[in-house]
Amino acid sequence: MKKVGCFTRNVVGLLTYLRRYLRHLAQVVEFMEGFLEGVTSIEWNSYDTTARYILLFAFYIYHKKQEHGSHSPSPSELKHADNSRREGRKSETKEKL
Repeated sequence: MKKVGCFTRNVVGLLTYLRRYLRHLAQVVEFMEGFLEGVTSIEWNSYDTTARYILLFAFYIYHKKQEHGSHSPSPSELKHADNSRREGRKSETKEKL
């Protein structure tokens, strides 16, 4: 029974991580659509204008990372956090006994 609970918790953690990642990816795609609409009107022999759009996109990515305050946890960080919680439960159980 414990194995099923542990497996379910890991699956839920993974799905939560994927949902956050896909939500961020959707925001990037939405920005890129607007970006590409602007790019179609660029005269591509103008390096100055092209560089401005590249810097704009880089600033957007930087701003999004700063807006979230911290990065999304990687799968290894999620696993480490789960192991830490599990260790905490083991010590609590030993203390109760």
